Amino acid sequence: MKSVIVTGASGFIGSVLCKELIKRKYKVIGISRSQINKINKPRRNLLNNVDYVQTDLSNYEEVEKLKQYI
Repeated sequence: MKSVIVTGASGFIGSVLCKELIKRKYKVIGISRSQINKINKPRRNLLNNVDYVQTDLSNYEEVEKLKQYI
C-alpha cells in the first residue's frame, strides 16, 4: 500500500482529496495546522480514515517528525 501525505487535509479541497485517495486504497497521512476538534463534523468523520497529524510545515523540527509516517 502506497502512502500519500496531503497538506491542508482539514480544508475543503484537502478533505475531498483524502476521500478520493482512500477510495483508491492509499494510506493517507493528513497534515493540517488546525486542531482536529475545530474541524466541522463531515470532515472530521472523513479524517477517521486518515492518519491525521497536526503540524506546522514552516517548522523544520516538526517536518522531520513526519518521517515516521512514511
